[in-house]
Amino acid sequence: HPNMLPDREVIRNYLTKSDINNFELDYATDLPLPALLSITTVLITEWSSCVLEAKYFGIPSIIIHPNGEKSYKREIAEGYCFKAYTAEELDSTLTKILQMDWQKEEKTIQNHSIAKLVAKLSESNKNFNVRNKIIQK
Repeated sequence: HPNMLPDREVIRNYLTKSDINNFELDYATDLPLPALLSITTVLITEWSSCVLEAKYFGIPSIIIHPNGEKSYKREIAEGYCFKAYTAEELDSTLTKILQMDWQKEEKTIQNHSIAKLVAKLSESNKNFNVRNKIIQK
């Protein structure tokens, strides 16, 4: 979150000391939100307004806090937003979302100017591959 920029190194050190190495902090804090969303598969948040931006991009969101359920009733009803309050619910919700067909939304994302900008940045620097850095399997 932008408010946590001063704590970036503290967070990085905490994750590393906890033997968590599958994370990316720099792109997630340095790139503008639309650029990140253009390469996002699923948004997971407590109750951020990013749910609305993700919906614009056709990206499903998972709310992990009851406040999010209160704030995004419409998005939940429309099927763009899901709720998961436990690790088990998160796992099953992610599995469910990843099995759904979101291709129609992806086609509109490809026409979005931010997606074109990210593609242009990737072309201009062959070593710059945000998708592989952010989403590590």
